Amino acid sequence: MRRLWRRPSGWQVLWLTVVWTALWGHLSLGVVVSGAVVGTLVLVLLPLPSTSLGFRVHPVGLVAFLGGLLWDLARSSLRISWWALRPGPPPDTAIVTVELRSSSETMLMLTTMALSAQPGSLVVDARPGTGRMTLHVLGAGDEPQATAQRDVSRQEALVVGAFGTRTDKEELG
Repeated sequence: MRRLWRRPSGWQVLWLTVVWTALWGHLSLGVVVSGAVVGTLVLVLLPLPSTSLGFRVHPVGLVAFLGGLLWDLARSSLRISWWALRPGPPPDTAIVTVELRSSSETMLMLTTMALSAQPGSLVVDARPGTGRMTLHVLGAGDEPQATAQRDVSRQEALVVGAFGTRTDKEELG
């Protein structure tokens, strides 16, 4: 027999209580209690279907990912600033295709977003079926393919460390 109701998550009730309190515009015991009651009723009477988002959040990996992302943002911003201000010809550019090790579409999307946020690189195409990503790279250097593959693999490892499932981590090796 199918259960008609499911016990609401404490995090969901807490979130709905915070939203309720924000909507009322002031903090009082009555607003908080009524928010918790309304939030619980909403979750019991209108339950959401259970879904798997295809990722898990790992706090230590998340800190490493954010630290690596901030470092990459700062480093690439300084490089772009230097190239813009220095005299001489513009830096070399290249279009390269790299292979991702993870087959997860979620990891592909998160890696694509992290790479696109960095100045000097742009994801031109990302293919979930093949795990290939095509990038436009500014300041490509002598071996743009090897450099791009190394940078993408490093970013993918940080993303999988922060959000990957067990299967994603196994695919990285």
